[in-house]
Amino acid sequence: MKVIAFVFALTLASVAALAQVGLPWPGPGGVSAPAGYQGPGNILTGATMWVGLRAYTAAAATAHNKAVNVKSTSHSNETCDIGLGSDGFIGGTGSVTSACSGADNGVSLSTFCTSNTDCHVVTFYDQSGNSNNQVASTQAVLSISPLKVLCTTSTPYDTSFNGTPNISIPQPATASYVAQRTSGTSSFNVVVGFETAGNAQAGFNNASQQLFIYGGSAAVGVTTGGAEGTQLAVQTTFDGANSVIYENGNNNAGLSPGTGSATSGVISICVGNGSNGLAGNFWEAGIWQGTTANHTNFPYSSMNSNQRGTSGWNF
Repeated sequence: MKVIAFVFALTLASVAALAQVGLPWPGPGGVSAPAGYQGPGNILTGATMWVGLRAYTAAAATAHNKAVNVKSTSHSNETCDIGLGSDGFIGGTGSVTSACSGADNGVSLSTFCTSNTDCHVVTFYDQSGNSNNQVASTQAVLSISPLKVLCTTSTPYDTSFNGTPNISIPQPATASYVAQRTSGTSSFNVVVGFETAGNAQAGFNNASQQLFIYGGSAAVGVTTGGAEGTQLAVQTTFDGANSVIYENGNNNAGLSPGTGSATSGVISICVGNGSNGLAGNFWEAGIWQGTTANHTNFPYSSMNSNQRGTSGWNF
């Protein structure tokens, strides 16, 4: 009996010690164990398009789904799909090549892309399941360490390369992206557009330390919370006179850029209506539309925090 009493007392002491230091303890009302990778699709489902260098959802990371198709100069311009790692990023654990045009199936990203200038992104695969892949005839460089895509004004990606432009995206709609302008502050640097004739665009304004939204009537600029050249996580909502630019936790609401939308148009990244491309770095972009994407319902804070947190780009 003394042994049983001693074990019971020791167990109670252990529970108390765990509570004191704040370690997780299962059960009703207890602190949950830390969650693993969470992607934008875990914050809000139903994207019209989502592309990037990490996973749209935790399930996509676990399944090692393909995220990009890249071309390697050092491998005689061989192209390969790059799968996602279990940590959510290309190049992570379990991220290997597949569907190669040559003999390099099943190798790591760092084996296939031997330097930060060796590989170029041919295709960003739409991880939303809607097949709105982003393709370019002139491809941007893929840096593998640090991981990013080096867009220039001459590396436009859009859905028109997949066939006849046929995207219809009425307002309200929200474009979410992570990007960084590195030059060209006197020009518009479009990061995301959904357009028939340049009538819905979001990106960096033609002024230092500013973002803009254009909805067919006016390019409305807002000053960013960080200095020019800062990496930004941005949600831009096209919703008439209730439009929003939310960047790095800073909310700019009540903007009025117009009511333009895409009708039989295209979705584009790193370019707007064939010009005004991004001169800088790109990590991800997605578009949501409908009621969940309006200025009232979109989860700005959660999405933005996900992009900047440990499941995102950690800045």
